[in-house]
Amino acid sequence: MKPMINRRVRHLNWVLSVVLVLLTGAGSAWLMTFDTGPAAHPVEAPVIPKVMVIQVAYETAPLSIRLNGTVSPLYRTKISCEVAGKVAYVSDKLVRGGYFTAGELMLGIEDGDYVNALAESRHALANAALNAKKEEELARQAVRDWQDLGRGTPTDLVLRRPNLAAARAGLAAAKSALEQAERKLGKTGVRAPFDCMVSAVSVSKGTVVSQGMEVMEIFGVGTAEIRLPLSPEDARFVDLPRPGIFENPGQPAAVLWRENGRQKTRQGTVVRTEGTVDAETRFQYLVVRVDDPYGFTRKAPALKIGSFVTVRIAGKKLDRTVRLPASALGASLRVMRVDDGARLSFVPVDLLRRMGGDVLVRGAFARGQRIVVSPLDYAVEGMRVDIDEAVSMKEGKCISGTQG
Repeated sequence: MKPMINRRVRHLNWVLSVVLVLLTGAGSAWLMTFDTGPAAHPVEAPVIPKVMVIQVAYETAPLSIRLNGTVSPLYRTKISCEVAGKVAYVSDKLVRGGYFTAGELMLGIEDGDYVNALAESRHALANAALNAKKEEELARQAVRDWQDLGRGTPTDLVLRRPNLAAARAGLAAAKSALEQAERKLGKTGVRAPFDCMVSAVSVSKGTVVSQGMEVMEIFGVGTAEIRLPLSPEDARFVDLPRPGIFENPGQPAAVLWRENGRQKTRQGTVVRTEGTVDAETRFQYLVVRVDDPYGFTRKAPALKIGSFVTVRIAGKKLDRTVRLPASALGASLRVMRVDDGARLSFVPVDLLRRMGGDVLVRGAFARGQRIVVSPLDYAVEGMRVDIDEAVSMKEGKCISGTQG
């Protein structure tokens, strides 16, 4: 039985080997007949990138510098009482934001005691004047009596000279006391020292105040100042007043701010620099003044104290500078120029200043040269480009500069 099984196994192995050889041959024949190799692809022509350009144009307009600052009053004063007493009168306008003209009464202190003191001073002055008159007459009489009866040289006491000096000194003291009483009576009324607006009040009617007690805080509305931090980079482009010199009239400056969604403008002047440099930021400060900021004496928008504003100042005229969109400047401070053959070349530039979406540069440009302003993923010297005439900007549309 076992030899029969072995014969069957050997027969099956022989059949499987023959089938495998036949399948391998059939597969090789099929591949030789139908396999055509890798498909051939046509060679594509290189794509010429399309770019947007502008043309260089020089102008003579000066550079405009924009600085930011906060409006503050030229004068801010704390008012204190110069006499003691009870507050008897308070102006209806003595509230935060109340406006007073120079000399206008703001509050009054009960003046009865000061009226009495003034009357007493007048009485004392009258007595002192009378006493001085008496002593003058007695002194003259003493001189006559000595001339008629005396012998030798009379003493000062005999001629009543000390008495006369004391009487005259008493008269001078009485006059001084009267003037002081008049001043104190006048100080019972607190008046505005200049055109001002009230920023704080600490008393009301009936308040008892002492001499030197602070009762209010005011600020002047005749002139406002704007303190502008000026960086070393911006300082190169501005004609600054010399430290310690007050410019009057100063260089014009436009003050811009937004209120209720609207742009507003006032005219100011550059009057001085503060003459110091901040040790940490290296900034110096430029001061601009605006007269009558609230427009009380002229028809003008109210420039409120505390407003954050932008100040535009005309800077220096720079030779051979060009203003370009920031997109034209590469990371390595180069711009791409397109020649007459529509090929790229790179021009190194000096970056002078960034101004919003533009840059101010100086480089080897000529009028009418075309500068690429659209981004390129890949650019090499001499690469051919296609200028998009439909969207490119012509000369003078978005580029400006100065030439000497």
